[in-house]
Amino acid sequence: MTVTAGKHTEVMQDIIRAINGGPHSDGFIVVADDATTDADNTTKAAIYVSAHITACAAIAIGAAHS
Repeated sequence: MTVTAGKHTEVMQDIIRAINGGPHSDGFIVVADDATTDADNTTKAAIYVSAHITACAAIAIGAAHS
């Protein structure tokens, strides 16, 4: 994630607030969603759990520890 300089603590607090908030109807919490076009080609705004998150630049999935 791309976070505003000096705002990492605030972002972590916002994520924890979202986790502890509720109820969560579908079990998912959106932390960062850069997608601005839906499957039907309508546009929407990007969604971030914190005002200090500016982008979700990359997602890397590491190998599971066994």
